[in-house]
Amino acid sequence: MKKILSAFLLGAALFSMPFQEGNNVKAAEKIVYETGLEATILASDTQSAVLSTTQESSSTSRVTAKSQLVTSVSNLGSKDIKYAIFRNGVEYLTGRLVPGDFYKGTLNVSSGEYSLRMYCGVYSRTTGCRASTTITGK
Repeated sequence: MKKILSAFLLGAALFSMPFQEGNNVKAAEKIVYETGLEATILASDTQSAVLSTTQESSSTSRVTAKSQLVTSVSNLGSKDIKYAIFRNGVEYLTGRLVPGDFYKGTLNVSSGEYSLRMYCGVYSRTTGCRASTTITGK
């Protein structure tokens, strides 16, 4: 009975969370691990951003990561984009995506605050790109 109730509450919490396209959304992703009679809730810090055709760049807000950073970046447009992951405000890692390409990965990181910025154009800034990103600290 406890497992059914826990599953129902988890489902209700996940489906009642607000989702807004194009805005940075801070969502608490709750995963319940059953261990006998006890349940532990692990909260993850998630941010997302969208790069629209009128923008030269777009960034997520910072997330706190203790040991892992889960990122995804999708280039939905017709121009190359650059993305950069920042750790505590300093550029940490960069990448490039051609049109139609995407990156999804889990990085083992040291504790800190991380954000991801997407740039339209690789060597010079321009407009006309479409891309989206999500970053989660664990």
